[in-house]
Amino acid sequence: MSRLYGGIHFTNGDQAGRTLGRKVGAQVFAKAQALWTGKA
Repeated sequence: MSRLYGGIHFTNGDQAGRTLGRKVGAQVFAKAQALWTGKA
């Protein structure tokens, strides 16, 4: 948060990064679940 408030990161870049992070995280978790359950 300090980088956002300090002007190092901009709001639109922060939001885009968070959105991308959620999508990547969901795909990684789905892949991990498939491996754990033997469905990969």
